[in-house]
Amino acid sequence: MTDAEGDDRRATRGHALRTLRHRNFRLIYLGQLVSAVGGQMQSVALAWHLFVLTNSTLKVGLFGFFSVIPFMVLSFVGGATADRFDRRRVMIVTQTILMGLSLVLVAATLTHQVTPTLIYAIAVASGMARAFDGPARQALIPNLVPREELGSALTLNTTLRQMATIVGPGLGGLFLGLAGLAPTYFLNSLSFLAIIGALVIMDPVQVPARQRGSNWQLALGGLRFVRGEPVVLSILCLDFLVNLLGSLRALMPVFARDILQVGPEGLGFLYAAPAAGAVVGALFLGAMGGRFRHPAIMLLVSGAFGAFTMGFGVSTIFPLSLFCLFGTGLMDVIGEVLRSTIVQLRTPDDLRGRVTALTVIFTNGGPQLGQLQSGALASALGPMEAAVIGGFAVSLSALAFTFNPYMRRRIPEDVARTDAAVAAAASV
Repeated sequence: MTDAEGDDRRATRGHALRTLRHRNFRLIYLGQLVSAVGGQMQSVALAWHLFVLTNSTLKVGLFGFFSVIPFMVLSFVGGATADRFDRRRVMIVTQTILMGLSLVLVAATLTHQVTPTLIYAIAVASGMARAFDGPARQALIPNLVPREELGSALTLNTTLRQMATIVGPGLGGLFLGLAGLAPTYFLNSLSFLAIIGALVIMDPVQVPARQRGSNWQLALGGLRFVRGEPVVLSILCLDFLVNLLGSLRALMPVFARDILQVGPEGLGFLYAAPAAGAVVGALFLGAMGGRFRHPAIMLLVSGAFGAFTMGFGVSTIFPLSLFCLFGTGLMDVIGEVLRSTIVQLRTPDDLRGRVTALTVIFTNGGPQLGQLQSGALASALGPMEAAVIGGFAVSLSALAFTFNPYMRRRIPEDVARTDAAVAAAASV
């Protein structure tokens, strides 16, 4: 590589927004942003709806449980599907299904037929659709940008989700208070048209070489790959524990209504605060050009994440609670960007769907199961106690991982060696 080429690559990594000059990536980025905002609005409405219907934090937490079980079981098949078929077409199908489920909620709410059972059934169906959507979506991104801009694309993608989690809950809480449940659900159903339209009008995208063998055999290939990457496996395990033990989402409605007394409008801001911190963190990481790639950083940010979670648990002051939640998002996003970049750089394209499915199980399964864990703990001990215990467990987990030798390896050298390994794997 010449000095000029090296300067160009460093400039590209230092200005993540330049990645949006690629038409296909720009289309899916904007489509995802609109759809994600709608999805976050619906999440706030569903949590409030369930809490009003049941008056139980445990039953609110069960929504995450019913979403994650089919998601975790079918993600293996979803990953194999993403490696066998056109990832764009897979997403069109899954997004259409998710839009239909949102319309079912609209109809049931307008006819006063909504029950916790119906909401849980929709959670199961959504989890099944997302098991195919998630791997296809994440595996598609590296096909839309040059390899040297992958880190920037992943940072932008993370920032997108967090921006949606800022705007969506705030809008959701306000729209819910002003218009009610059914209009909020309907607005989300319309938002799916943005990403479906983007996928339809995109230029042709590279389709992975068709893999032979059953879906189960293909899924095992992803397992073998991750098992042979101890750095990635260690990072995923820590990330799973942090999200499992430190999940606060199921506790938000009871904090909003009973502890902080801020109602559905305040609930939206509670959901948005972690995302605000995450956006600040993602923008900072993007500006630094991917220089933070040491797994030990995850130990530091995980410990801080636990401390902020404990702070939220003991706070009865709304601004202080928002600050603590902001801190959890700031710490969490550093680990997410680090994990995503390392995993994608290490994975050859013909394995990307299956490996992504495994990472999605770890990183999405933790928060969803965490909702059940925190909801159950809150029902037994109280919501404030549940948050404090969860935060303490996160910090303790981070301390335990300091004894893992793979969390002390220097990733810049590791990635350089892996790039050669990926090229060799792709040429076989």
